[in-house]
Amino acid sequence: MYEDTNRQLLRDAAIMPSEEVLRGEAGMLYPPYLQLVDLFEEYSISLHWRYYVDGSAWLGKVTKGSKTVCWLSLWDQFFKVSFYFPIRLTNRLLNLDIPKELRYRILSLKPIGKTLPIPIEYSAIQQIDVLKTLIGFKLGK
Repeated sequence: MYEDTNRQLLRDAAIMPSEEVLRGEAGMLYPPYLQLVDLFEEYSISLHWRYYVDGSAWLGKVTKGSKTVCWLSLWDQFFKVSFYFPIRLTNRLLNLDIPKELRYRILSLKPIGKTLPIPIEYSAIQQIDVLKTLIGFKLGK
C-alpha cells in the first residue's frame, strides 16, 4: 500500500509526459511501464495523458471507447493504477484470481459514493497478472 512518504511525479503542467519524459522520470520503473502499455494494446485500450489542475499532476486515463478502464499516475517508487468498481461487484471482485492480500485490502477499502476505488502499486513486471485480471474484469472478459 502506498505511504505518505511517496511523492507523485509529473507535476509540471508545461511538461507533457512524452515517452522521453516518462523514460527519464520513471527510471527503473520504465520497463514495467512498457509492459503495462503492451497490456493496454493487448486489450485494445488507449492511454491518454492530461494535466488535472485540481490534483496538480498529469494522470493517464485508460479507456476503451467511452468506458474508463483505470487511471495511471507516476510516483517515485511505483505507478499507481487505480480502478473504480461499483460496490455491488465486491463479491465478484473477491472471487477473482487475485492475491489474498488484495482481497483483504478490498474488504478494508472505503467506498466513494457507490464506487469502490482499488489503487494498485505497480512497480515490477511480475505484478502484471493482477492488472490483467482487473482489466479483464472491468471489460467483462
